[in-house]
Amino acid sequence: MMELDSDNIKASYAQDAAITIRGLGGELRPFQRAGVAYALRTERTFIADEPGLGKTCQALATIHASNAYPALVVSPASLKLNWQREAQRWLPGAKVTVLSGVRPDYHQYKADVVVCNYDILAAHQRGLAQRGFRGIVFDEAHNLKGRATQRATAARALVKRARVRLPLTGTPILNGPEEFASPLEIIERIDEFGGYAQFLGRYCGYSLAGQKVGPPAYLDELNRLLRSRCYVRRRKADVLKDLPPKTRAVVPISITNRRDYEEAERSLAAEDDQRRGLREAQQRAEADRLKGLVALGKIPAIVEWVKDFIHNGEKLVLFAYHKAVQHRLYQALAGSGAVHIFAEDDAVARQSAVDRFQREPKCKVIVCSLMAANAGLTLTAASNVAFAEMGWTPGIMDQATDRVHRIGQVWPVTAWYLLAPGTVDDDIYELIERKRRIVDAATDGQVADQTPLLRELIDAMRRRRG
Repeated sequence: MMELDSDNIKASYAQDAAITIRGLGGELRPFQRAGVAYALRTERTFIADEPGLGKTCQALATIHASNAYPALVVSPASLKLNWQREAQRWLPGAKVTVLSGVRPDYHQYKADVVVCNYDILAAHQRGLAQRGFRGIVFDEAHNLKGRATQRATAARALVKRARVRLPLTGTPILNGPEEFASPLEIIERIDEFGGYAQFLGRYCGYSLAGQKVGPPAYLDELNRLLRSRCYVRRRKADVLKDLPPKTRAVVPISITNRRDYEEAERSLAAEDDQRRGLREAQQRAEADRLKGLVALGKIPAIVEWVKDFIHNGEKLVLFAYHKAVQHRLYQALAGSGAVHIFAEDDAVARQSAVDRFQREPKCKVIVCSLMAANAGLTLTAASNVAFAEMGWTPGIMDQATDRVHRIGQVWPVTAWYLLAPGTVDDDIYELIERKRRIVDAATDGQVADQTPLLRELIDAMRRRRG
């Protein structure tokens, strides 16, 4: 094992630091100062605090304290306006511009802070490279996990002249430690872990030929080595001891299409032997269809539950996975003052929905796409979230819950899981708790076993059916 920097490890957990940053448009919390101090010390580093702890302001403060201008921020499209707003708040006097579309705009590239989304990064690569950014932030950095993707290739090219490189993510291993590999390469840290192939082989269960041959390993070692080199992560429970608690509750929900569901589940479980050779994406697509069938059957009961819930005066953030389910829920709840954030909504519409939900007392429900609205948004006007459907990873679910469980929240937070008993809902809920331990293993230095979720899902359905 490579030599560890004990001072960096200690600093990666720190809750305060004696630094002063002049010229910011706000005051950092003590643990945020400590995060900035770590980033200033290491320069090319993950800021991986739990969602809701203010990674955005820490990144902007690091850019400012390092005088790493001009700076580029790369984020999901849905978060661009939020980055513009936060940069204007924390960096008073800085010119901030947001790129849109794929046509180069050399005038916009001249701003002090340029915000660009991952989807158009490659299209703007040549023009952005000419600007010579000294600081680059990659928000929701798991978007860079595919080494061969256009966005990762563009990112590697753009960082060449950047002294400060900051990948941000609250859940950096949504599906496994291999998601660290590409961002580590982009910030030119991968060689400190033995190189790309060595990293995948030792920690991710890959062969030298690049094939997945086993489960992740040595995750506690990986956590310590990351913290020693380029990884600061604090948990809410440690740094925000006055933040209200977060709990999960299961609500049994009836379905109207039980017969159709039973037939579909029976078919999937019975024919699984023929599907063993399918790629994981194909297996997941079949399981997704089963999830969607359950969700459609739950809609009448969910709508009734939501209306009863908000009748008591509470606001609610309602997440769904499938587009058809999202739209049907919104249509059924529109008369109850609902707004929405869907994947097809542009950034202006999303921000308008957030503002209405946060500010207007009569706006009681916001219906959100689980995949499009699980990160970067603050919805603390509510202290309750409900899941009409679940995603495939605990990281997605936790990020969604943390839209309300973050700085500014004053009430205990409850995540309501609206599950149909005796269906794939039960199986996924139980299995996702097991996968949660895998995420914790690298992010918080805890060790756990890993087994494939899809394989276990099929086995669980078979056991339940006897």
